[in-house]
Amino acid sequence: MFLERYATASAAEAASDSGLLLGCPGLNPDAVARFAVKQFKESVKAGMAAFAEQDFDLALSRLETALMAMEYESSLKKYTGRLLRYARESAFGADRLDTALAHGQRLADYLTETAHQSKQQAKQRAKQRAEAFY
Repeated sequence: MFLERYATASAAEAASDSGLLLGCPGLNPDAVARFAVKQFKESVKAGMAAFAEQDFDLALSRLETALMAMEYESSLKKYTGRLLRYARESAFGADRLDTALAHGQRLADYLTETAHQSKQQAKQRAKQRAEAFY
């Protein structure tokens, strides 16, 4: 039913007509952010506990939920690298090699991006210090 409706309507309209929920209907942006932080904390805690117990399927599921929650609250982005590492290792431990590879690629992309940003920030700080000195 969703695909039939989606051919003539928006995804949100098609989803509501078929009973499929997308996003966070009914929540304002602040409520979405609070919900994301709550989900993030619970998911990370459960994921790390499962990882410690070597229940890699459960760990992967919870860590992927945490990664999704980060998309709704920018203050959580600082945990991206660590979560991607654990998600990659969990996928590998669960023998889900395609998923491990995907998380590994996301991690490599993230590290490349943050290294580039760090270099740019260092250059800007050096320039500011030099200008302040003269």
